[in-house]
Amino acid sequence: MTVLRAALFDLDDTLLDATAAWRSGVRSVLAHAPGVTLEDGVAAWAEVFPGWFEAYLTGAVTLEDSRAGRVVDWCALLGIDLPDGAALMWFDTFIEGYRAGWTMFDDVPEVLAVMATAGLYDDAGKWLFRTGLPAKSGVGGGIIAVSPGK
Repeated sequence: MTVLRAALFDLDDTLLDATAAWRSGVRSVLAHAPGVTLEDGVAAWAEVFPGWFEAYLTGAVTLEDSRAGRVVDWCALLGIDLPDGAALMWFDTFIEGYRAGWTMFDDVPEVLAVMATAGLYDDAGKWLFRTGLPAKSGVGGGIIAVSPGK
């Protein structure tokens, strides 16, 4: 049996600085493309990302095709000669840099403290006791939980 240690969905710069992580990912890929500036690389990535991500979300392409397509289009925008079969390897390089760039905002410890003590209203203590994870529920029914130190 696999035990879920934590799930963190933070796609909007709430707890983690996703913008810095994105830049870190692009910086990593630029190791394959000397001469391209970070600013140009980030701008091009931002241009190709939405179309391929939307195509994946609607089921028009697979996740793998979406990832490869982003790299192919990114290279085309920047005039980079992409070696045959390298698109997914380059995307993996992006992901490694993206993950390495994850940093939390300075106010996250305080936010987690509030989540632990009041995040689920009257049931905050029960939740924290049972799971060990501070969490916050939303009006729409969503719950975000964080695994501190992980």
